[in-house]
Amino acid sequence: APGRRPNVDSLRLEEAGVEVSESGHIVIDEYSETTADGIYAVGDVVGKVELTPVAIAAGRRLADRLFGGEQFVDAKVSYDLVPTVIFSHP
Repeated sequence: APGRRPNVDSLRLEEAGVEVSESGHIVIDEYSETTADGIYAVGDVVGKVELTPVAIAAGRRLADRLFGGEQFVDAKVSYDLVPTVIFSHP
């Protein structure tokens, strides 16, 4: 959720070679790859756009790229221009 620190300390990611930022988020490249070969991360834990539909899109693009064949070799989610809304009352 926005504004919260990821709960990843118990995973000991640094021991696996996964870089974690000062804010506690997992560092990824544009293809959701971490600094460790074969380890990927999507969703709130990467600290990009912390919205469920964005996490779903990132997971789908990653799955497409890893398992979808040659037509998806460059599949990646875009974190630019993500529509958001704020609900309030009144």
